[in-house]
Amino acid sequence: MPKKGKDGYYHSKVTPAKGVKPVYFRARTLREFNQERQRIIEEYRTGRQGRDLSFVDLAEEWFRVVKVPRLRPASVYSQRSILKVHILAFFPPQQLARAIRYKDLQSCVDQMQGMARDTIAHVISMLKGICRYAVSEGAMAADYASALCFPVTAAPAPRSALTADQAAALRSVIGAMPVHIALALLYYCGLRTGEALGLQWADVDFKSRRLHVLRQLNRCTRSIADTKTASSVRWVDMPDELFNILYPLRALPALYVVSGASDPLPFSQFQYAYARIMISLGYARLNECAEKKAAQCEKAGKPFKPSDNVVTYYSCDFTPHTLRHNYATALYRAQVDPAMAMKLLGHTSYDTTLGVYTDIKNMLDDAVSLDDHLLRSMQKVAEKLQTKRTGTV
Repeated sequence: MPKKGKDGYYHSKVTPAKGVKPVYFRARTLREFNQERQRIIEEYRTGRQGRDLSFVDLAEEWFRVVKVPRLRPASVYSQRSILKVHILAFFPPQQLARAIRYKDLQSCVDQMQGMARDTIAHVISMLKGICRYAVSEGAMAADYASALCFPVTAAPAPRSALTADQAAALRSVIGAMPVHIALALLYYCGLRTGEALGLQWADVDFKSRRLHVLRQLNRCTRSIADTKTASSVRWVDMPDELFNILYPLRALPALYVVSGASDPLPFSQFQYAYARIMISLGYARLNECAEKKAAQCEKAGKPFKPSDNVVTYYSCDFTPHTLRHNYATALYRAQVDPAMAMKLLGHTSYDTTLGVYTDIKNMLDDAVSLDDHLLRSMQKVAEKLQTKRTGTV
């Protein structure tokens, strides 16, 4: 048992290994004495000095030192929001990084079950980066995040279509603004979101009233890439309503239809604007993340402002992909042949389209007052397609 000296400190020495010169040190308390002794031994063994930081402090340091310099300025806010909402809010502020184990990290990922897969992938990537940084700084003994898994996949949500009221509300906001143009493409042509954002004016054939889907904006890389599959490259007939929206806005062939510029509209801007639109229409409400954040703010005596991050704190009654389901439903109700629907939807397999049609048939059993506006548009498209196939005028 070490004894205190006249200066009030515990004095001692430690020999990290046999034959190594001893290291003299002192500490004010026994706890500091034992920590310092262990630190000297660990520094000799690993070649680096250990750090006693909480996991939350270490994560914030990693984001500031490693992540931010490698992000575009426009992405810093969204990435910081993911870190705060899904990681920093989960771990206790007092828990040291060296006390974190694999089960703690996996629990952080599992509590995101049911959320968007891209968001979960971002969180896993962040946890891996934080742990690698912690190991390099001597704050963690091992990288426990290297084996993280996605949460157990929940049962897929049943396919849904827009009601007449929802469709009417959506059409009421479709205009010349970038996000409104994207909504028009999703609603009238059933495009995937990335396909709509990647559409250029050169792909719009006003003479034949068709769209040529050739590329998409990749959600993860945030760059233009090939379509999801080879079958996703397709021609899609443009209803008269969409023609009337796009024709006055036509521009140079190399410009993107949605953004009206030489660069596509970023996914983050589309998601933010879409959430704002849904809130204004009354089809979005605060979710569990908002409830957690509100409780934390109340505990800390701070005001909670869900408008600071509407993408995280609001859940919409229908998503952009629901508009693709609605388009497929209109094709089914317009009695478009599954083989033709497969081409319009960009499915690789005929069985995929049959499965979609089967799900729609089951969904329609209880459906009331569906979107008849798009149905009438698809009936005209079906007549046009039938005319082309038979060669009649």
